[in-house]
Amino acid sequence: MQLHTNNSEDLTAREIFRINMEFMRGAYPNRNIELRHTDHGDIVVMDGKDIFNIEGHCLLHNLQRLCECLESELR
Repeated sequence: MQLHTNNSEDLTAREIFRINMEFMRGAYPNRNIELRHTDHGDIVVMDGKDIFNIEGHCLLHNLQRLCECLESELR
C-alpha cells in the first residue's frame, strides 16, 4: 500500500506507521514510545518494554495494536 503526498513522494505502509507512531509519541510523551530496529525486525517499545514486532503485519493491524497499548490514556 502506498499513499501519494502533495510533494510527489510515495509513502509505504511502514512509513505511514512510523508517522502515526511519532504522532502518538508527541501526543503522549509520558508513555516513552519508540521504534527499535533489531535483527528480528522493528519492535515497538513502550515504557522500556518490548511490545510488538511490526514485521509481517499489515498497517491496520499494527495501528490497532499501537492504539490498544494506549487505551489507558482514554481514562
